[in-house]
Amino acid sequence: MNKQELIKITVAKIKNVAILVLLPIFFTLVFSLVFSKVFVEQIPFGVLDLDNSSTSRTIVRQFEDHPGFKVTYHAGSYDDINEKIKSEKIQAAIIIPKNFGKDVLEMKAPKTILLINETNIVIGNNALSYGSAILNTLNAKIQLNVLQGNNMMPYLAQQSVSSLSFTERILYDPQLCYGKYLIYGLIAILIQQTYLAVVTPILITEKSNLVKMKLRSKKGIKKIAVVCLRILLSILFAYVGFSLCLYCAGKYFNMPLRGTLINYFRIMSILIMDLTGVAFMLSFIFNKVPDFNRFSMCLSVPTFLTAGYSWPGYMMPGGFSGIVETLWPVIYSADPLRVISLKGSNIDFLRPYIQQGIHYALVWIPVGILLYFVKIIALKYMYKKFLDTQKEAA
Repeated sequence: MNKQELIKITVAKIKNVAILVLLPIFFTLVFSLVFSKVFVEQIPFGVLDLDNSSTSRTIVRQFEDHPGFKVTYHAGSYDDINEKIKSEKIQAAIIIPKNFGKDVLEMKAPKTILLINETNIVIGNNALSYGSAILNTLNAKIQLNVLQGNNMMPYLAQQSVSSLSFTERILYDPQLCYGKYLIYGLIAILIQQTYLAVVTPILITEKSNLVKMKLRSKKGIKKIAVVCLRILLSILFAYVGFSLCLYCAGKYFNMPLRGTLINYFRIMSILIMDLTGVAFMLSFIFNKVPDFNRFSMCLSVPTFLTAGYSWPGYMMPGGFSGIVETLWPVIYSADPLRVISLKGSNIDFLRPYIQQGIHYALVWIPVGILLYFVKIIALKYMYKKFLDTQKEAA
């Protein structure tokens, strides 16, 4: 091995370590930074007050004082409001009809209209939540004032308004932080993409090398041992990358990490074990690394969206989730990673996922290895025929 080849191999090894460790950390920091703001605030808001009574002005003032909204536009007509929403100048608006204050005093139950632009569900759902909370609070307060204004005793008025009450308690993520919802699944996908980006090219490249040597020879056995060692080192660095991703998300962006170390290790082990089977299958399918790279670029979005993480499996068409479980393994790791991080769930929760992940590995690792060596034998046969043809032509 000359100096140039040694430098090339060293650079390739450093690149693989960087892909497995530094790349997941970098994107974890980027994604965590993007979602670092806990609440969706300062949503552009419009007002159409056709009444301009003290009651309607009170409602408008509540929206102006709420940190979730930024009242940027006071409209003069329905058309103005619609135009501003269509042009994305505002994301939500309230319309207060004429005679609203008068109808309130006469207990005619007048209606306000809360318009929400739901083209962006994150902004739209938060606007709906904030607006509903404001109006529900004001509704109770206005009813109480009206009843007391009609000479009802304050205690009886209070009882009439609050005949049904409830206490809201949001568990595990009371801030409803979008980053906490997404980051754990994104980390799982980052590990998937980087691990496959390193291990599959190793298998594809070494497949071509193994074609040119006898598998049962000393040289062939040594080459297979080297391949196994490179895979084991890739697994080790993938564990390091995964651990540092979680550490960075928890340390610098306050993402909850309530699971135990052993449970995180179990999830990672299932993911890596299953992805190793996938890597063998992909190296059987692809003969050239660039072809695999183009395919790999398309994997992250569909595997994330079908993993039962952003959209629950039971809401998918009948049997679709079962097909995903059979073909792709991130479904056994992404959602459990979020649940144990937010809830601190124990092994009883993880056991079904671990069992299914082991079943996946017991099928696809042997099948992948078998097909990998079948492909090598087939290529050896074709390579031998090619050499024989070359000799005959000579």
